[in-house]
Amino acid sequence: MEASAPGHVAHVRRLVVDNLSAERLRRLGQDADRILQRIDSPAR
Repeated sequence: MEASAPGHVAHVRRLVVDNLSAERLRRLGQDADRILQRIDSPAR
């Protein structure tokens, strides 16, 4: 698994990250931050 990680990351980058504008990438980061905050917060 460790050996395949660099190729996997490069492939995902080509498919996803490289196809997003700077603004869309910024918004994706904001969305990911919100999701992580919900995951890290205690259950309601």
